[in-house]
Amino acid sequence: MTDNTLIKALGRAFRWKKMLETGEYATIKELAEHEGIAFSYMTRVLRMTLLAPEIVEAVLEGKGPDRLTLSIALEPFPVEWQEQEQGFLERDISDIKQRHQLGVNKSDGWKYPPAGFVP
Repeated sequence: MTDNTLIKALGRAFRWKKMLETGEYATIKELAEHEGIAFSYMTRVLRMTLLAPEIVEAVLEGKGPDRLTLSIALEPFPVEWQEQEQGFLERDISDIKQRHQLGVNKSDGWKYPPAGFVP
């Protein structure tokens, strides 16, 4: 089943990353202002460019894990691809969903980049 919201966010993330890499915009803040999007939201979406290629490909092909939604993808996640695959593909993420619903933005020991980090 295709998750169009997640696919759209991935597309935005990689488009924004390219705009920053090519120098079209010098900073995330400048790009966020141009796009009319909150800086904090943009940094969380941009962080999705750090997802393992296998996860991105699976989502784009409509074969991503059913439990991986946009709200879950915007949560902090490990930068190591193997850990991501274990976390998103193998781990029961109901606890992450529950924390998200409660408004808690903490991971359970995963290492993750800070919200403003862009490679």
